[in-house]
Amino acid sequence: MSAPASSDSSSIVAKFGKIAFKPVNRDTVLFHYAPILGAANYGLLSVNVMNPSILGGLFPNRDVTNILLLHSFAGIGLHIYNRPHLQNVQKTHRILYSAYGSLVFSFGSVLIWAVLSRLFPGSKCVATMVGVGAGLTLTIVGKEYLDHIDSQTPKK
Repeated sequence: MSAPASSDSSSIVAKFGKIAFKPVNRDTVLFHYAPILGAANYGLLSVNVMNPSILGGLFPNRDVTNILLLHSFAGIGLHIYNRPHLQNVQKTHRILYSAYGSLVFSFGSVLIWAVLSRLFPGSKCVATMVGVGAGLTLTIVGKEYLDHIDSQTPKK
């Protein structure tokens, strides 16, 4: 009975590896690895907005908020730029739409986290968990929204 469980877990690991690790070239760096880095920075940004003392303890001599925001913005923007529904859009408009979507998502998230952090002034731990949960929820809903728009795009 344990053999199927290990083959199930190894197939999950293999699937994850196939999804997460792609050959390194210009396109995968820009449209796979950079969005992953952006998502990681977005998660850290949620922690930093909700509880600045956590990352402040790791980086005592600098405020990392702008760095996290910039990486988050770039990763999200590149992800949007490469979506199927924008493939036939003029390049300048594609850049503008991607930048706009990334800015609205990133700054909207920061605003939501700032409001949420005020709801938990006495418990930084709860505030941090709520912020990470809100960021994860926003990310999932945003991805589902983009998937829906892509599904409405005629296939080539």
